[in-house]
Order: sequence, then C-alpha cells, then structure tokens
Amino acid sequence: MKLSTVSKLILEDYPDEIRSWFRKLVLAINPFLEQVYSILTNGVTLKDNLKAQVIKQTLPAGTSEVTIAYNLNERPTSVVIGQILTSGGSYPTNQITLYWTFVDGQIKLKFVNLNSSTEYLITVIAQV
Repeated sequence: MKLSTVSKLILEDYPDEIRSWFRKLVLAINPFLEQVYSILTNGVTLKDNLKAQVIKQTLPAGTSEVTIAYNLNERPTSVVIGQILTSGGSYPTNQITLYWTFVDGQIKLKFVNLNSSTEYLITVIAQV
C-alpha cells in the first residue's frame, strides 16, 4: 500500500459552511497527522519509536556469559544480537548463538560458539 502524500488537513480545501467548526478539529488533529506521516515516511527507528535497550559490552577472552543491568520498566520479550566483533574489529567467521534469561531485573546472556582465545565487542538489543 502506498502512503498518501497528504500529511495534514488544509482548512481551505473544505466548504465555507463547515470551516467555523472544522477549524477546531483541524487545529487539534493536524499535529497528530503530521507525526504519523513523518513516522511512516521516515521510518520507525529503534531509538525513537520502540521500547528497547541497546546494550554494548566487552566479553574478555574465555568468557561466554555476562549479566547485564536492564533499565526498562517492563520485562523484555526478546533479546537479539545486534553485532559481534572481535576486539580487532573483524566479524567472527563462525555462527554465534545467544541464549538469554531475565532474572531479578537483569538479563543473563550466554553466547555459544565463541573462540575462547578471542575478546569480543558485543551489541545486543533487549526489547519489550
């Protein structure tokens, strides 16, 4: 479905007979319509539109588990890997799997298939 190019109601587009009462409606509804149009044309972003916490953490060599403080007021429904890099800035060549649990306001992360001699820089996204 294509988005309409109309992002607000223009009072002059409507008959003179309704403009007196329609003006109040236009003033109330246009800010909402402009925000919805902006979101739909500029895209929904994690930072501005979704309830989520982006977590960046260093995993020292030999470490595959870490516990992270969770700052949102609702239990996370998913935690996904945003990015995993070695401390040298390269991507791992093997597939990494993430398991997570939520306990006492903290997220416990367990990564499987990390190279035990490599330090990693991880980014995960916990979303409600």
